[in-house]
Amino acid sequence: MRNRLDDDNRADNNGVTITGCSKSYLVDQREVPVLRDVTLNIEPGEFFCFVGGSGCGKSTLLKMIVGLEQPTTGTITMGDRQISGPGLDRGMVFQDHRLLPWLTVRQNIDFGLREGVATNREQNIDEHIQLVGLCGFENAYPRQLSGGMAQRVGLARALVNRPQVLLLDEPLGALDALTRQQMQHEILRIWKAEKTTMVLVTHDIDEAIFLADRIAVIGNRPGEVREVVSVDLPRPRDRGDRRFDALRKQLWDSIFHPTSTTESEEPPKSNPSNVSQSDETSAHPCEIH
Repeated sequence: MRNRLDDDNRADNNGVTITGCSKSYLVDQREVPVLRDVTLNIEPGEFFCFVGGSGCGKSTLLKMIVGLEQPTTGTITMGDRQISGPGLDRGMVFQDHRLLPWLTVRQNIDFGLREGVATNREQNIDEHIQLVGLCGFENAYPRQLSGGMAQRVGLARALVNRPQVLLLDEPLGALDALTRQQMQHEILRIWKAEKTTMVLVTHDIDEAIFLADRIAVIGNRPGEVREVVSVDLPRPRDRGDRRFDALRKQLWDSIFHPTSTTESEEPPKSNPSNVSQSDETSAHPCEIH
């Protein structure tokens, strides 16, 4: 079990600093820029969110933080260490839960636990099954779980090594509207319990406001930070609050009507604050495609 000293030590080291990062790929012998000169500081224990249109480089930025990609120029550091590859101090959850279908819930979580861990291994797994609310489903297989339950297993697997930073790449994008909102509450509960720095990529403006302490708006490719918005609303947040609506409009305008000379995306015809959904599987009115 963690003690207070463990949490204090984690808090000293789980901030992320992105300095002058650009990223390009070579496609058909032609350099294609994806990100340009991104500089950000993510505070220890913060819930930080990237929002922007498809193809703007949000997921690439997340992969650079986890160490799956390297910036073409610039640096990313965590505490006083430069990130040069994957590490157990960072965990990642994808849109697809990516569970191994031949393993049970317990076995999938155990699969994510680092090799050589023997002391309290079973207790650690039990704690994370309880953390994500899956007690009683330890021996179930992925095919026997709902989409939301499968994503909880993915969260537990990412958290079982107690990473200092958890990266979330649109983990709720494939869920129906009701399950998605339930999982947003679950993610907040886990964030508060684990005291982990969380970095989320989403297309959903409402989701970003509901979850994040701060939101970085990423412009069109090559992605640049248009603005960083602080969400100074009390938790739990009320989506009907006027201040929530004002932030929604601010983010919408930043994405679709930027004041800079950067070309904006063509916005949907609907008003972000006044659109109804025909059913629970319809696209969210404030989701960017």
